[in-house]
This record gives sequence, structure tokens and C-alpha cells, in this order.
Amino acid sequence: MKRAHKIILPIAVLAVSAIVVGGLNAFKPEPEKKDDSDRPLSAFVETVKFQPTVLQVQTRGEVQPRTEIDLISEVSGRIQEVSSQFVRGGAITPDTVLIRIDDADYRHAVTRAQARVTAAEVQILQREAEAQVAKTELEGKPHTPLGLKIPQLKNAQAELLAAQADLRQAQENLARTRIRLPFNGRVLEKQAGIGEFVSAGTRLGKVFATDVAEVRLPLTDEQLALLNLPIGYQANDNNGPEVRFEAELAGQNHQWYGRLVRIEATIDPQTRLIHGVAEVKAPYSPASASQSGQPFAVGLFVSATIDSKTIEAHVIPSAALHSGNTIYVIENDRLQIREIDVLSHLNNQVIVSDGLETGERVVISPIKDPINGMLINPVDNLQPASSSPDNSAAGGNGVSAR
Repeated sequence: MKRAHKIILPIAVLAVSAIVVGGLNAFKPEPEKKDDSDRPLSAFVETVKFQPTVLQVQTRGEVQPRTEIDLISEVSGRIQEVSSQFVRGGAITPDTVLIRIDDADYRHAVTRAQARVTAAEVQILQREAEAQVAKTELEGKPHTPLGLKIPQLKNAQAELLAAQADLRQAQENLARTRIRLPFNGRVLEKQAGIGEFVSAGTRLGKVFATDVAEVRLPLTDEQLALLNLPIGYQANDNNGPEVRFEAELAGQNHQWYGRLVRIEATIDPQTRLIHGVAEVKAPYSPASASQSGQPFAVGLFVSATIDSKTIEAHVIPSAALHSGNTIYVIENDRLQIREIDVLSHLNNQVIVSDGLETGERVVISPIKDPINGMLINPVDNLQPASSSPDNSAAGGNGVSAR
């Protein structure tokens, strides 16, 4: 009996369980039928515009002075005085004596030269008197130029000329003991001090003029074509293309304005780039400073934006552009994946050279797993796009527009 009980009990449990499961299935609610029709995905769109656009070439460069010279001593002697302005970064004018060299020997040389000039002048007076006497004595008699004292007079005149030249040389050497700049400028390096003996040709420092600062800007062949300027271009009367310079300085963004004045006549053999040169007048004056008063300082590394030609082009928001220059176009509420040719980038806009038509609508919101032909519910974007140019083109060189 025990053995039969062990066999019958599990069978009974299984039978009861089957009955319960069958009853639950019989009374479960009918599942809702799935609607297999497409459900449109909502996405923001913007209309493609065709409008005039000023293309801009973007590049970078370092601010350099147009005139930079080594300060060289033209005479020998011991330095007796150094101006307080002759320091790194010091501002100097043409009337400022930067260095004074001991001039005692040169003053003595001037005195001796003046004495020789006086002696030569007396010698001429004597020779003129002698020539006059000889002419009177030999009047009506055979005579030669030597008898008339003519060669002696010419020799005295030559000695006077030589003495005067020596005097001018001595005076120039004396003046050279006062070392000045021939222009308004700044000190870049100082290499001399009081008490130091210098020889003619000794380098005392380096200075640069502050009338004009230059920036040498590398340009690609494409950028030169956009500027529509030939190799060897020279601007006349400050009418070259305007250049806007930008730099981060003291935690702020600063802007300065200049002009592209020339395109160099050679191509860099290593980089194959062409260089343009832009100028900023009076870079250290308040008129050329940025709004916060920062000068266009030598050595500053700046971004440059050059205005080029105006074209008619299609413009779309940058949010519409995906990797591989791909965009999503809406046609009859269906998605169309398309590739376009991009001419340039803006801060939040893209200039398209080919692949779009005016009035087409492009998707500006992200779409996960886009498929050609998928149904889209287009929603017009009501926020206006800014047209400010992008000044952060990657790589240093680029083309922008506005």
C-alpha cells in the first residue's frame, strides 16, 4: 500500500496542476492587437535658404615689428651713462639718449681737427698773396704756372678740404658717443651696462619701431583663390582687405583691426603655403588698442579673419550636418538621407555649394537609427539662427562666411 501511495500521489498532483493551468488560460483576457501601421517620429526642421554670403578666410600668425634692428656701437670707449628707458619693453623716442660713451678722446680729436682747418685756411691766404706778388712781378715776362704759384695755391686748397673732412669725421664720431634711435620704438633686448668698455661694432641691444606691426599669415591655395588676389599682390593707399585679429589675453578675448597689404611673391618650399602680410598701424597707440586697452603687442599669437568675396549660396544650420557631410531631408513627410558638398562653416551655420535646393527642409534634431523613407512629423524650428562667424576653425587655417 505504501508503495502504491507513493506512485499515485505525484500523479494526482500533476493532474490537478494541469486542470488549474487550463482554467487560467481559458479565462485570460484577449491580447490587444498590434497596429502594424507606421508611427511618425517628430523632428525639428528648418528651411534651406539661398542668400548673399561674405566668405571669410581664417588663419593664424604671430605679431612682428616691421622694423627691427640691432643697436650697434660705432665708436670705442667706456659707457658712462645708460638711460632709465633702456630696459626690456621700454618706450623710447628719437631724442632719447639711450647710451653715452666717454667722449673725452673724441672732443680732443675735434679740437685738433679744427686747428688743422684753421692752419689750412691761413696757408691758403699765404699762397694767394704769394700768387698775387708773382703775377705782378712776372707781368709781361715769360712765366709758368709754377712761377705764378698756382700749384702751391691748389695744394693749400686741397689741404683745407682734407682738414675740413677730418673735422666732420671727428664731429660725427663725437656725436656717435650719444646713441639714439632713428624712430619711436621699444627695447627688445639690453646687452650693455655702465662701466663696460665697448669697441666699434659691439652689439648693445635690440630695438623695434612701433609705427607698424606685421603678421605673416599662411594661406592655402584654396584660400588664395577665395581672396581672389595674385601672388605678389601689393595694396595701394591702405585699400587692402580688412583683417580682424583676435587673441585671448589676460583672460579676455580681444580684437584688433588691420589690412592685408601684400601677398609674398614666393611659395614656401617645405609647406607649399603662400604667405600674406597684414599690418596694424601704431600698434601701441590707444587708437589701435582693443576695447579694454590692450596693445597689439609684438610676440602675440593671433587668429586672423580676412573678408573675401560675396557669393549667393545655400545656408543650413550646423545642427543639420552629420558625419561624412550627411544631412536628413524631409520630402513628403519621409526621411531622405543625402550627402552634400560643404563650402564653409559658420558658428552655427553651414554654407553648401552643392546637394540642396532652396526651400527644402532639413532635420536639425537628432534621429536614432535613421532609415531612408521612414515617416517623419516635421516641426518648424522657431528659434532664429545666429549668423556670427566661427572663429575657432580647427587646424589654424579655414574658410568661414557671414
